[in-house]
Amino acid sequence: PPHPPPAPARPDPPAKAQTHTNPDLPPPRTGDTPLVADVADPDDKLHNTEKVIEPSRNGKEASIMANVLVVAELLEGKARKTTLCAVTAAKQIAEGTSGSFDILAIGEGAGAAADELAGYGAGKVLKAEIDGGYTCEKYAATVADVGKGYDVLVACASAYGKDLMPRVAAKLDAGVASDISAVHTDGGKLSYTRPMYAGNVFGTVEILSDKQVVTVRQSEFDAAEASGGASPSEDVTVQADPAADKVEFVGVEVVKSERPDLSEADVVVSGGRALKSAENF
Repeated sequence: PPHPPPAPARPDPPAKAQTHTNPDLPPPRTGDTPLVADVADPDDKLHNTEKVIEPSRNGKEASIMANVLVVAELLEGKARKTTLCAVTAAKQIAEGTSGSFDILAIGEGAGAAADELAGYGAGKVLKAEIDGGYTCEKYAATVADVGKGYDVLVACASAYGKDLMPRVAAKLDAGVASDISAVHTDGGKLSYTRPMYAGNVFGTVEILSDKQVVTVRQSEFDAAEASGGASPSEDVTVQADPAADKVEFVGVEVVKSERPDLSEADVVVSGGRALKSAENF
């Protein structure tokens, strides 16, 4: 016998908004919003903002009086300019929350670098001399141990900061805001602006863990100016980490050039092939 005609296709149900929650967090309380997107203009891709907030694990509010630790980046016994950009961000956080900030100089030549950094208005400059070249496994335990006495740890989002600070955050069980471009302290609550989706969206994020780890975008924070004071300095105990025994520092090759380091330059002027020669700049 012939087969019966197929049943007419059923129309697709209307699309439903999907809610994504983090399975590692407890279910949100009544009134909590796990994810909030606040977009100013869908057609303005350069200035859209997205606010991402997850419920706190401990129910604490983000309002704090923040004491800040700046983790200095040293090269050949001197503090790099990236450190001064982190100092600027730390000052903004401390002033906006009625807190204070200190600086940690760690690595080879930490004593000389601490003397150099004493003139930037910190409450004190801590120093930890570690020989044998930089590896994050050798530095992270000491930074985390010192960081236990602070609310926010700040470093520049350089190769150094991006390598070291995530390991420090893991040791402190701290939330991270990386590569931030602005600090907000409205009402004493800390939040940070950072680029997302290749810079097409700027998100405003809050960290609700007990401690916060932040790396700052160097191009968005001016280098701090010396204040003329002299902060006291203290030695801190270097902490051992078994992970450091598994990593060997071989060496670092520094390219010597008469040209300035682009990351240290105040102004960078670039031009394409159409200019043909340096004189045409």
